[in-house]
Amino acid sequence: MSPANRRTVDSSVPAAIHHPLRHRLLDLLRADGPATASRLAEATGELVGNVSHHLKVLATAGVIAEVPELAKTRRERWWRVATAVDYSWSTERWLTLTPERLDELSARIENLIREYHDDPSEGADAHDVFVFAHAVPGRR
Repeated sequence: MSPANRRTVDSSVPAAIHHPLRHRLLDLLRADGPATASRLAEATGELVGNVSHHLKVLATAGVIAEVPELAKTRRERWWRVATAVDYSWSTERWLTLTPERLDELSARIENLIREYHDDPSEGADAHDVFVFAHAVPGRR
């Protein structure tokens, strides 16, 4: 049985959620429930038009869905995390690091990944996987 945090997804999903703002929008929708672009813009300090663009990218990838029953007008659009989709990786964490400690973390991650690269798994259940890690300044 697969761990709960593994999902088979289309390649558009990682591309959609890899962007820091889109990732933050997903976090907000998971934590606070459905919201409009205006509410999410206020929560993130971003412009409504920018948030709206990123919500459309997430919707196109199927990560979020519109919630029309919450709209009070035809122009109002509410969004929620798609019910059939729950994306999480146990390696996600907010950290407070100096540039030196970030360099140290990067080197340790690179060394660990290199170990697995240099000693690949074998057998019928072994598959190619793309591993990536990124760290960007952000707001919690």
